[in-house]
Amino acid sequence: MGIYYLRLGPRDENRFAALPQEEQETLAFKVDFFLNILQKRPLQPEALRAAADALTTLGYYEDGLQIDQRLARLFPDDETVQYNLACSYALTNKPEEAFITLQAAVDLGYDDASCMRNDPDLQSLKNDPRFRQILQQCRSATKQVNVE
Repeated sequence: MGIYYLRLGPRDENRFAALPQEEQETLAFKVDFFLNILQKRPLQPEALRAAADALTTLGYYEDGLQIDQRLARLFPDDETVQYNLACSYALTNKPEEAFITLQAAVDLGYDDASCMRNDPDLQSLKNDPRFRQILQQCRSATKQVNVE
């Protein structure tokens, strides 16, 4: 089971250009490093997470989505994995999948309403009433945790 995304797809040039040169280079190194690990160990969770994060930060949204989907298959009950997958869906203009997955993250226990509200990866969802509804559920979960 080899890794299938060594040839990177399109990149969001605006996101890439906004990164300082040093960060671009560091992230490119990380992508190479973790994809190399994944060629040998395609299910290595830390390498998958780090590669997905670096690819998305560099603007390779489709490639990051592929890895986030793999992580979600490996860890379907991990609220952070689901949250990151929702971000990838939002960045790749898949709002229906993003809302379903964001709701799943909250249902699984994701409760960082501030992060969700301020996350630029979810920007494309923020004008939809479903986003406000999910954010409210997340806030309610946070309040319940703080009271207990």
